[in-house]
Amino acid sequence: FKAWVRFNNHMIAKQCEVYPNRFVGAAQLPQDAGAEDLKHCLPELEYCHKELGFAGIYLSPDPTGNRNSPGMDQKYLDPVYEYAQKNKMVIVVHGTNCTDPRIATIPHNYQIGFVWEQYLATQLLSHGDVFKRFPELKVVVCHCGGALDRFIKTDHHLAQKDLSKNLFFDTCAYDGDFLATAIKQRGVDRMLFGTEAPGSGTATLNPATNKPCDDLIPVFEQMTFLSKEDREKILFGNARKLFPLQVVWIFGPLVLLQAARILRQRAAGELLQGGGERCLAIGHVEHGHVIRGRLAAQLDADGGRRLRVGGA
Repeated sequence: FKAWVRFNNHMIAKQCEVYPNRFVGAAQLPQDAGAEDLKHCLPELEYCHKELGFAGIYLSPDPTGNRNSPGMDQKYLDPVYEYAQKNKMVIVVHGTNCTDPRIATIPHNYQIGFVWEQYLATQLLSHGDVFKRFPELKVVVCHCGGALDRFIKTDHHLAQKDLSKNLFFDTCAYDGDFLATAIKQRGVDRMLFGTEAPGSGTATLNPATNKPCDDLIPVFEQMTFLSKEDREKILFGNARKLFPLQVVWIFGPLVLLQAARILRQRAAGELLQGGGERCLAIGHVEHGHVIRGRLAAQLDADGGRRLRVGGA
């Protein structure tokens, strides 16, 4: 398994090498649900960070699909949390598969695993003391956090604490009502633009926009409760805050976050032709589909600086 993880990480590094102006890596880790803690993941994480220049970490809340891994609030994960905080690496949480035999009838039933594992991760991170132990830790949970809350904000079933500096969500949800409610519940300042492309979103036409579901821009434009400033925050402004002086690309085969400290002073390829804002992407490959979105990053005043991807 470790060899497979290393192979995946090398493939990610190769894509970063081929497209240095678009990609930076996020590490897949050899998570062992039966281990005492995630200390066994540190050699691969350190290798990806220091040798490959990766800047993000993908964590699965249930790597085996058997629901036998400690919850994301447990100290089992502390070695990775500590490394991420120390090195300013953002963690992205996404489900893997689900082996529960009860869901066999449901088409694409891995999605059910995503729903409950991501929502459970959201609840455990919210109610637990992870962010008390690691106050600078940044975590993004995919698919709007897995599920919506059915309680009002002041209900004790929801964590009554400020998580606005630690816990974030992407916008990868294609039902307009679901996405709108997620934005209202999570808050504009905690939502990062993300879509699936290619994948289920590409294959399905949204009748409300007559465009593939991946194209969320028209969906945001139809949300009258969002101001222009709100939309800009979701599309790129929040990413700038979460990844200061960074450009972000989330991508990988069992890897979710490829985020990056890409704005380094040394050269290795211009972002895009021209000046002004540069549009980059967020993506995720899981079971053959890619989740992708776009983020914008401001160039320095000179507009012509060459940027280096990763590395010290």
